[in-house]
Amino acid sequence: MSWHVHIDGLRLESPNVTRNEAWGKRKRTVDSQREWVFTKVMSVVGVNRPALPLVITIVRIGRGTMDDDNLAGSAKAVRDSVALYLGVKDNDKRLTWRYAQEKSRGYGVRVELEQKYE
Repeated sequence: MSWHVHIDGLRLESPNVTRNEAWGKRKRTVDSQREWVFTKVMSVVGVNRPALPLVITIVRIGRGTMDDDNLAGSAKAVRDSVALYLGVKDNDKRLTWRYAQEKSRGYGVRVELEQKYE
């Protein structure tokens, strides 16, 4: 089984861009992203969490592209929020994380959860 959660308007930025922000502003941004993602994932997937193991792909949608390490860093709040929703830590061995990006005029994120059959 699989789920696709689209979050329009969520802008993931490189950690290199945001590192000079005041810590309070950065914390508010991250907290807001986590809440937004958690709420959206719960509304699409539901309160009955999918069975593990899962492959989770976080797709950044934006005007430009990032290199791999900045892409993963920009999605950290999304990753943390999805793991929180699933009731596990983001380093749980039953989760496989993937990152991708698509160019678009607008910004957003797509979270794809797919059950992994072993």
